[in-house]
Amino acid sequence: MGVRQGYNHVVAAVTISVIAGLMVAVAWYYDAHLEDDPTTETSPPAANDATKTVEGVDLMPRVDYEQRPEVNISGNTNFAPAANTNTGVADDVVEVETNLTNTTAEKPEELVPTGTEDWDAYAHATAGIEFRYPQEWEVKEDYYYETAANVESVVPTLTIGKADEESDIGSTNRISINLRQADCMLVEPYDERTVSVGDVPITYYTFYDEAQVVLGTRCVEARVDGVDVNGDMASYHFVSFYDDRAVEEVFSGVVASFSVIE
Repeated sequence: MGVRQGYNHVVAAVTISVIAGLMVAVAWYYDAHLEDDPTTETSPPAANDATKTVEGVDLMPRVDYEQRPEVNISGNTNFAPAANTNTGVADDVVEVETNLTNTTAEKPEELVPTGTEDWDAYAHATAGIEFRYPQEWEVKEDYYYETAANVESVVPTLTIGKADEESDIGSTNRISINLRQADCMLVEPYDERTVSVGDVPITYYTFYDEAQVVLGTRCVEARVDGVDVNGDMASYHFVSFYDDRAVEEVFSGVVASFSVIE
């Protein structure tokens, strides 16, 4: 009886040892093969996690490009999401196809004044500027205005008009340069059209009354770079209120001939 019980204990111990050994062998087998298998998927790091620190070095959060939204530029270009390799390292350059359209603004109509070679020339020695005007026109005003604070302007105010017409501050069909408080947009409502003479934009304004009836008086204006009495860069404002459409041609010719005296 005692011998049988001892034999049973030995068998049980051997069985337990064998089972334990098998469990260890299976565990070792799976660990070894899983590490060597390149197709085994591992969980990628979470996208857009907060910045992590490893041994005092800040690591930027990993960007999951699969979650990147599409971006539209000018409504014409779609940037497709890049593939996520789950490696955390951008080894490949992703080619992005663009389809940008020409967004350059349409250039205004360009005017080329002719016949100005025979015009009279007017040189303003103090301001260091000059321009031309038709022979039947003349310079009617040339002065420096003062502000309410008694500060004299550093650019001259000039007015030209037809020689056979009397002119005063309220006259139409004349061209003024740097005239105070004279601006086409002070009159409303209006439509506008812009052309160019060289690099200088010229804008024409057509005015309406409350019944949307076109008024007889129109306006044209332009701004040209020049110099002031100190030799510094200054903007010269050309403006004309007119009801004679011939003024438009004269205006563009005067603007085109304006220059700084060397």
